[in-house]
Amino acid sequence: MYAKLMTMTVMLAVLAGLLLVLRQKRLEIAYDCAALHRQIERTRADLWRQQVDAGQTADPVVLHQYLSAADVSLESAGGAGGAAGVLLASEPPDAAEDGSAVIQPAMHEHEEDQ
Repeated sequence: MYAKLMTMTVMLAVLAGLLLVLRQKRLEIAYDCAALHRQIERTRADLWRQQVDAGQTADPVVLHQYLSAADVSLESAGGAGGAAGVLLASEPPDAAEDGSAVIQPAMHEHEEDQ
């Protein structure tokens, strides 16, 4: 009788230990998941910031001249319901040998005066 009681006590202790290990693993996974979500949000914020910077530094007149010189026809992006003033290139501009197109940023007129 004493051996059965000790066996059951040891088995319950082992089971409790395994449950604690599983709980700890679940907490570690939840922490890692939250850290990954924070990293995704930071990356998204950086991407948006870079897109805003690119939009602010790009001069539409220079881009249009570049695309015209590259003989690329432009068409409206959305038609009647689309974004106003958005143009899409139907063909990519001539690229460099490595496959990348080079567009030099230009200063806006008001930036040159300052």
